[in-house]
Amino acid sequence: MVAVPKLDFSAHTFVIVDDESAILNLIAALVTSAGAKKVHKCKSAQEAQNVLTDPNVKVDCIISDHQMEPVTGLELLQKIRVGTNLGVSRNLRFLMLTGFGEEEVVKSALALDVDGYIIKPVSQGALIASIEKAFVRKRMLKGASDYAAVPVFSSPEP
Repeated sequence: MVAVPKLDFSAHTFVIVDDESAILNLIAALVTSAGAKKVHKCKSAQEAQNVLTDPNVKVDCIISDHQMEPVTGLELLQKIRVGTNLGVSRNLRFLMLTGFGEEEVVKSALALDVDGYIIKPVSQGALIASIEKAFVRKRMLKGASDYAAVPVFSSPEP
C-alpha cells in the first residue's frame, strides 16, 4: 500500500545518497511513488556535492546513508552545516539513513542538527513521516565553528 503524504512532494527536489544501488533505487522509488517528481540519485557524497553545487538545481531535502567511503553521510552533513558547499543553504533539510544506530553516530548527527535519523530497513510510511517532520521543523542554526567542532565517526562494517 502506498502511503499518502500530507506534503506535496512534487513541489520539492530530493537528493538520495547511498553507495548500495539496491537501497538507492528503493529509497528513490519510495519517494517517487509518494509523488516526488525531482529525485537525484547519487552513489557517493561527492556525486551529491556535485548536484548540490549545480546552479541549475535547487535541492530541498537530502536523504543520505551514513556508511559510505571516502566521505560519510555525517561528513556530508557537517560540510553543509559548516557552509563548505557554496550556494547550498546551511539550513538544508537532511535525513540520515543507516543500517546502524551507534550512540556516537547518533549524537554527532543530532549535534549537526540532522532533521531525521532513519534505521534501515525503512517502510514508506516511516520515510514519508520523517520527510514531513523535516519540512515543518524549525531550527536556529549554530555558528559554523560549532558544527566544525562536532566529531564525525564512521560506523564499523557489519
